[in-house]
Amino acid sequence: MRASSAAFDDPEMSVDLASVRRARGELFTATLAGHEGFGLVFITAGVARAKQQTVSRAPLPDNPAHGIVAGKKTGSVRNHFRDHCVPVFMPT
Repeated sequence: MRASSAAFDDPEMSVDLASVRRARGELFTATLAGHEGFGLVFITAGVARAKQQTVSRAPLPDNPAHGIVAGKKTGSVRNHFRDHCVPVFMPT
């Protein structure tokens, strides 16, 4: 099973920053809290920046690890993300 390129279409794609999760001693799967039935993939900031996407921190009161990957997600950008993501958890 792999992620669909459609998962990467939001111009302000919400992400969690692994560095913040790691610094807080949290598992990456903590991102899925309250999102039952969803999967989780990992992409690096470099993968996003290679396609002229801006990666920024955007902490929320209930999620200090929250960030945004901003930029137009053309078909080639979505496919690039799909092809370079690493599955962490895929729903059954």
